[in-house]
Amino acid sequence: MKVVSRRPARGILGIYKPGKARCEEMTKLAHFLILVVMLLCGLAAAHQGHSHESAAPPAPQSLRSAGTAESRPTAGAAEKRASGSSTEAANDDAGAPAKAGESREAFVAPPLRAELTSHLHNKTVHFPIAYAFGALVLLLLSLRRSDLAGGAYVLIILGAVAGIAALFFGLAQGKEFEGTAKEWLLELHERLGYGAAGSLAAWSAMIFIPSARRYAWIWGFVVSAVVTVTAYYGGILALVD
Repeated sequence: MKVVSRRPARGILGIYKPGKARCEEMTKLAHFLILVVMLLCGLAAAHQGHSHESAAPPAPQSLRSAGTAESRPTAGAAEKRASGSSTEAANDDAGAPAKAGESREAFVAPPLRAELTSHLHNKTVHFPIAYAFGALVLLLLSLRRSDLAGGAYVLIILGAVAGIAALFFGLAQGKEFEGTAKEWLLELHERLGYGAAGSLAAWSAMIFIPSARRYAWIWGFVVSAVVTVTAYYGGILALVD
């Protein structure tokens, strides 16, 4: 009697199709990853609007005037001290908190459509970062559980698409820094952006080549490092004065 060996059916990207229980488990894992990515994007967006101005306020003009007058005694020192005192009183009145009952101008939110279509690089750059690190984690876990590799491949493809989109949006938005003191930092960030988008694209191409797919987790460390350095200099460019 001839024995016919039955090989398991293969799914997308050469991954074996899991059973019903595995499908339910992968669905729960996908939902969890989506929630994690949404949380990371929300935290990144909140951090983007946070003010990083921690410099100490300049000394009042009255103190500088008074110090100058005392260090340089001249015939008109008394007039300068009197002028400094009046300036100090004016500054104190200007810096005093508003009294109860006084109205302050309320903040008016900009139009939603204008905000959604402006600074698209800042809105899309978080996705390739989250996708790259999520894909690397799944690839490392797939060394023990091969059914997790399919989710990693999907995140790699999404990361490549998001990285290329963020690169083009960044090239258009970078014109704001041309001719400024940060222009050299802009050029460095652009070169790193090309490297990050290219490494993500190469990573997505590897998963379609069976001989290279086994090394995808190693290339994931390279992609994560390039993306991290690119994001670091991008943060300095956008947030540090």
